[in-house]
Order: sequence, then structure tokens, then C-alpha cells
Amino acid sequence: AAAARSGAAPPTEEAAARARPAPALEAEAVRAADQDGQDSGLSFFEVQWQPAVQNTEPLIEEGKRVLVLAEGDPELLRELAQELGGDHACVTDLPEDPQEFSNYSKVLFVASARVAVVDMLAGALRVLKRVVRMQLRLQRMRRAVPEVWLVVQHTQAARLEDLRGAEVPKHAGLWGFARCLRLERPGFMVGCLDAGPRERGVGDLLQVVRSVRTRQGDAVEVELVARDSAERGPELHTARLVEAAPPAALSLPESFFAGERSYLLSGGTGALAVLSARWMADHGAGHLALLSRSGRPPQDADSVFGQLTSLSGLQVLIRQCDVEDAAGVAGCLQELRGSMPPVRGILHAAGRLNDHMFEYLEAEHLAPVLGPKVDGALNLHAASAELELDLFVMYSSVAAMVGSVGQANYAAACSFLDSFAQHRRAQGLAGLSVQWGPWASMGLSARSGIPQNRFVRTDPVSCLDALGALLGGGAAPTSGIVGAARINWSGFFGRMKAVPSHLKNFERFKEEEEKRGRGQIAARGAGVPGQARMLPLLSDFGRAGPGRGLGSLGSLSASPLLGLRPGFIPSRPAAGATAGREEDSDSDSAESK
Repeated sequence: AAAARSGAAPPTEEAAARARPAPALEAEAVRAADQDGQDSGLSFFEVQWQPAVQNTEPLIEEGKRVLVLAEGDPELLRELAQELGGDHACVTDLPEDPQEFSNYSKVLFVASARVAVVDMLAGALRVLKRVVRMQLRLQRMRRAVPEVWLVVQHTQAARLEDLRGAEVPKHAGLWGFARCLRLERPGFMVGCLDAGPRERGVGDLLQVVRSVRTRQGDAVEVELVARDSAERGPELHTARLVEAAPPAALSLPESFFAGERSYLLSGGTGALAVLSARWMADHGAGHLALLSRSGRPPQDADSVFGQLTSLSGLQVLIRQCDVEDAAGVAGCLQELRGSMPPVRGILHAAGRLNDHMFEYLEAEHLAPVLGPKVDGALNLHAASAELELDLFVMYSSVAAMVGSVGQANYAAACSFLDSFAQHRRAQGLAGLSVQWGPWASMGLSARSGIPQNRFVRTDPVSCLDALGALLGGGAAPTSGIVGAARINWSGFFGRMKAVPSHLKNFERFKEEEEKRGRGQIAARGAGVPGQARMLPLLSDFGRAGPGRGLGSLGSLSASPLLGLRPGFIPSRPAAGATAGREEDSDSDSAESK
């Protein structure tokens, strides 16, 4: 009856059978949830941009010098030097001498649209690592450490219309990069500024930069968007993560996905894509195309994959296709036109991990992680340009939303997806980026270093119900970006000295945890001599296990403090080797193929 009222054709017996709950899928997901001991509830989050209450501290302060870099774009660097004059330094690299370096109050790293995504991130990585190394030397000299500001254009939308007619936000990944660095180096100041449209000249860009006031009240705002409105004049907005109201109903109509249309999933044999495909079939999809680089499912999705391919009345085509290959993606979609009904929806779930602490993150660790997310999204976008898509969903990560220790490259890749969803929506196209927390027992996040003391794993059924609410229940924010995760804020803030400005709405959890901690310390230490209180710590160190000693501190002592998984050893790789952990969304191995 509902189908008849909506104008859709009544479902066939086969479609109706597939639309009923899938006992095997639900039982398997719930069993995995029970084993992981995670909460099945989700919270939804979004970023709100609010007008800044500007103080008197400008980004470029009167009488103080700034150091300006324009990675890979000498023409832009020359233009910046001409506009800034001789009071400031425009350089291709930072000075090695800390005394000279301390003469500057700020480092401005200006991103150029003419530079490739990977090259820009590699340049930012080099500059940030140099400043981090300088930090300790300057502190010993009792000299101030210059702030670092990453200056981009048209990557963030305080209002969706900000990106209307804009180019692809190729350097949006710098925002996720910075969020991770702030977690790993709480005392290091790195800010992000979106200075507006790219079509303006360098003079206009610097005028915006000069107008920015970075201090709001007692703290420095680390994420700012500057816009020059013809009606309202210069405007400055600050980012605040907020918890969004939960959807009224976590459900999706049984016939939401049209049986006579096709849907394409990248990372198609990976655990998250396979679960999503089965869920789509349960809600009416009759034709699914799974694009996979490996062409086979990982072990944690093998059972559900078998269920999916054995469903009667469901056409499932598996195509071995690397989404990083533009020609391959275009050819694959062209081939699907001859073997399936028109593609009306794309779900981009391809991804790869290569986790490294920032200190040991190198340029070669960027491209393998950025490729599946960034190039994959762009290639699917280009290949589907002539299609009338009802949905274009991208699986992002909570790592992009709040940062994640050891995952700066992955957070950068996912931050691009977030901004790209906004970009598509601003052009009138379908676009949704979901910043997932870790799914229980399967998927990259379940096998990754996302710390369990900060993020609670959620059973896949709850995640897919949430996706249904976002797609079918009108719960998706107009921005096109939504976080769906369970966050242990007390564990997340942990030993941070200060809460980053964009997370100020959750600062109360840190304050509550600090009160509890002081109470526990006082209770445990009451009447106990200081030396005696040290004995349990020394005893724990003595029980460190294999590999004890200084060489094991990264995994045995630092891991609990930073929230890393046991066994995460952030050691510098030997020549030709890879440190950290590498994972692929559609691989059946811990090694990327």
C-alpha cells in the first residue's frame, strides 16, 4: 500500500523476501557487537560556523615578521614577496638556525591550486616536522615558537553558497592533517585559515589574511573561515563541532532503493561495502556493481559476501577496478551501461590505511592512503557526470572530524571527502560524507589503530540504520557532512593541556574527568609516603614483557597514554621497509596489495 501511494511499483515476491530483515546479517553483527563489548547507540555531529568575536591580535601583527612559504609554486611566492614587501620573508624552506627562526612570529604556509594534492601535503609535512624539531631547541633558549598557519582557499563552507561555482577543494586535507598533529603535539600551535575565493589576486588574499584576528577571548582560534561579503563586508567565522539532534526514526522504507536501477559501490569487496550492499538489497536494490581493486572479500566479510551473492532476484556484478585509475573507472561505468540498468547511486567506500606517528610519517606514506579516497572520489565524480544520481555517498572517518593519533594521512584523505561532499552539493549535485566511528569487528577502523579508549565500536546494523535515517529520513545536514560515532570524550581529551577551540562544546568532559582524577589520586595517596607511591609504577615498568627497556617505551608506555592500540610501535623504518600498519578496504590481508 505504501508503495502504491508513493507511485512505486509493488515489490515482487523476490524483492519482498529480500526486503525483510536479514537474520544471518543481523545475528552476525550483533554477535560481533557482543564480542567487542561496544555500545550500539550512535551520536550525530556536525560543524557549525559561528561569527567570530574578534580580539585585537591580528594574524600578521604590526612590527612583527612572518615567514611565508608557497609550496611548489615559485610564481605565487614571488607575488607574495612583492605584496608583503621587505618586512617579511618569502622562502622555499625554513631556516636551520633556531636563532634566526625565532625572529618570526608566524609561519604562513600558503597552498596553491596549481600544486597536486600529494605534493602539497608532503610540503606541509616537511615544514611542520621542521618546526616541531625547532620547538624544543627554542624552548631551551627561552624563545617563543612561531605559530604555523595553513592558508587555503575555498575548501570550507561557512554557508553552502560559499562554494557555489568554486573549483574542487583539492587541499582540504590540510585541515584533517592539522587536527591529528594537535592531538599528537598538544603544545604545538598549528592553525587553519580558509581565505576565500581563489580567483582573487594575491593582494586580495593578503588583505583577507591581514584582516584576520586569531584570538577569541582567552584562546587562539585554530580553525577560521574568512569571507568578504559584498553586502556585509569582511566576515570571520570559527568552527564549532556540535552534537546534532538524532533522527526521529532510524529506519528506511523497504523500497527506498529502486529495483529497476543500479547502484555502484567502490571498495566493493571490503567489509563495509559488502555490508552496505546487503543492506541496500534488503531495502529494494535489484542491481549492484561492486568495484574492487583485489576482486575478493577480506576474511571478516566473507560470510556476508557469500550471502549477498547467493540472493535470488539480485544481480551482483563484481568488477576488478582500481578507482585510482581514471580511465579504468570510466571504462567500467561504460561497460556497466550495457549490462545493467542505469546507475542512480554511488557509494564510495574504498580506502587504505598506513598509520604512522607524525614524527615518523614520511612523504611516501601519503599517496597510498590519499589515492583511494581522493582520486577515487574525483574519478567517480568525473565518470558519472552525465548520470542522474540520486545519491553520492562517501565513507569518511571520525579521524577527519576530531583527529586521530597516528592517522594524519588518513584524516587528510577523509577531510577531502568531507569538503568534496559540500562542493557537489553547492553545484546542485547529490553529496553526503559520513564521518564514521569504528564499526565493530570489521572494516578498516576495526583493524586499525583507532583507540578504543576514545571511540566506542558500534555494531554494523546500528550504523546502517543511521545511514538509512540520513538518506531516507531527511536527517542529513544541508552541509552534506555528518559525523556518526560514539566518542568517549573523557578518554579523548585524556592528558591534553587544553581543548582545541573547535571542540570547546565538549570541554566539560575534560573538566569532569580532571575532577575525578584529582579525587582518585588524593584517595590513593592519602597517608602514603611519596617513595611508596612510586613503587607500583616501577613494578609495572618491570613487568613490561618482551622487548622491555627504552626501545619498548613507544609501545608499552606511550601507547596507553596516547590511546594507541597495543603493539603500535612508532619506530623509524629501515631502508626499504614500512613502519606502522597498512590496511586496505578490499584486501583480505593486513598488507595492501
